[in-house]
Amino acid sequence: MKNRGGFTLVELLVVVSIIAILAVALGFQFTGWFANYAIESEVKQIQADLMNARIQAMQRNHCRFIVFTTTSYSIYEDTNDNGVYDAGIDPAPAGVKNPVVLPKLYPLTAALTVKMDTKGLIYPGYPDETVTDGTIQVTTAAGQTPDYNCLTVAKNTRINIGSMVGGICVEK
Repeated sequence: MKNRGGFTLVELLVVVSIIAILAVALGFQFTGWFANYAIESEVKQIQADLMNARIQAMQRNHCRFIVFTTTSYSIYEDTNDNGVYDAGIDPAPAGVKNPVVLPKLYPLTAALTVKMDTKGLIYPGYPDETVTDGTIQVTTAAGQTPDYNCLTVAKNTRINIGSMVGGICVEK
């Protein structure tokens, strides 16, 4: 008998089924990876905006105010130079794609205001300047494990990103 060197139908079906199983498994992993990446990207963008607001406050010699709500945040410039969050400010809105969890430190307000003064100092609980730090968490769905999903804003100069562990933002 001659050896024809081809594939049998059974061999072909086995190879196709293995490829299908791998494609489905990788598809689920990619979906989870993409969701984690979106959360991490959001946190990094908020951190970059906060750092940029701080630098602009020092460069332009105008205080900046960042107002966080549960769905967005806006950056304001104190154009009337009174150092107070009031009507003399110009907004530069920025939205967030994922809901933001504000710190438990502020249970009575629907917003968190962070002040950046002209010396580069940060006041995370403005107008209460005795507050030493605040945590901003970007919410994640069940099963998501992004490397970064929160920020800590500490009085004076620190803006760090981290991961929520047991209700505390552990900086990385």
